Amino acid sequence: MVGSSFTQAGIDPQALGESLGTSGRSVAVLPLAIAGAPHLERLYYLKEYLSTAKRKPQIVLFEVAGGYDSSPLYQLQQMQFTDRMIAMMDGYSAWWAFRWLFSTDAVGLTTSVVLGGEILAHLGLHVGHIGFLWNSTRADRPAGHDPSSSPPTLHFSDDEVASLIDQAAETRDLKADWPQNVPSNWMAAFLEEEMSTLQRHGVDRFAFYSVPSMQGANVAYARRFCAAMSKFTCIVGEDPQLLAGLRHGTDWYDFDHLQGDGRDLFTKWLGDRLVEQGLLP
Repeated sequence: MVGSSFTQAGIDPQALGESLGTSGRSVAVLPLAIAGAPHLERLYYLKEYLSTAKRKPQIVLFEVAGGYDSSPLYQLQQMQFTDRMIAMMDGYSAWWAFRWLFSTDAVGLTTSVVLGGEILAHLGLHVGHIGFLWNSTRADRPAGHDPSSSPPTLHFSDDEVASLIDQAAETRDLKADWPQNVPSNWMAAFLEEEMSTLQRHGVDRFAFYSVPSMQGANVAYARRFCAAMSKFTCIVGEDPQLLAGLRHGTDWYDFDHLQGDGRDLFTKWLGDRLVEQGLLP
């Protein structure tokens, strides 16, 4: 699974593997899902994994999220000169970053110039290994938040959740500053390159999924994305029966992140849909 915190919070990898295992196959689910990870960072670490993995994945599932797809350099702007942004900005990432910058009308000339300078600065720090050991940790001491390690916190009332879910299901419009063609030309080209990279390592099965959201624009984007990617299995997390089970305040950490029973329910639902679609080899 390749995604962001939506996947990290919304899907239990072990439970998904067990759900897929009901089809009679032994399945291990490996999440490459990092909070705040833009597409460039995901591909950087996916390539690193493929270069050393003894067992290559047979199926790769990609998260669908309008914000990440529409603004691939947003995290670079928000997390400038952090160890993460420097680490992922190799020459390959810089090329894709400039390709987006030169193909979009979403930013003005001044912002484009500034962003271009920041891309080059991060690339220079990456190539020069400047600050490489700063804030580093031992590889055998992984860190990170486990969404299942703490009890659910109540952020919404049940009535608020029910109202927001109903509104999201009725939304058809994207955010005004998102590309209205879905996926955008840049995103379509990036996905093609991402899948080509995986195919060179023997992966030939791909699918897409969206995690439920209480923000209508995200649901509308996932709907359009799946309609455009009709040759792939593409699952939008808006099934009425699923949403009927997610109408509790304790199911949601915020507008886009599940927790507790909500996480468990969506994981089971997604596993059932993947089995039904005959995705497993």
